[in-house]
Amino acid sequence: MVKKEWNLFLIEDNPGDIRLVEESIAECDLAVNLQVFKNGENALKQLGLTENSVPGNKPDLILLDLNLPRINGREMLGILKANPITRNTPVVIFSSSEAEKDIYDSYENYASCYISKPADFDDYMGVVQKILRFWFSEANLPDVN
Repeated sequence: MVKKEWNLFLIEDNPGDIRLVEESIAECDLAVNLQVFKNGENALKQLGLTENSVPGNKPDLILLDLNLPRINGREMLGILKANPITRNTPVVIFSSSEAEKDIYDSYENYASCYISKPADFDDYMGVVQKILRFWFSEANLPDVN
């Protein structure tokens, strides 16, 4: 599917990681509308998955950190994959954790992909751009609207 602009939800509480993703998008050749949520509750409200919330833009892809305040990434993944509204939305776990249990549990709960955050600045930027290019240029995604 060819789109002119892609909706990316980043659910991440670390300001440094948020900035790196923003910079990666700015240097990427894709039109990406980034929405940042520093906790799972705000993302669920935007998706219309909480009581009395009205859905906004739906994401084409979700980048999800595991260690979040309020609702952690593990719980978020379970909620997203259990709900028919978001079940088919690809969710990439993008975490600093390389623990085998975190990786296994993420796939067990239907994560589309698990990628450990690189420590090196250039590697980090490159990985984010590879994620975007793969999901927005190579993969066939369902129409979310």
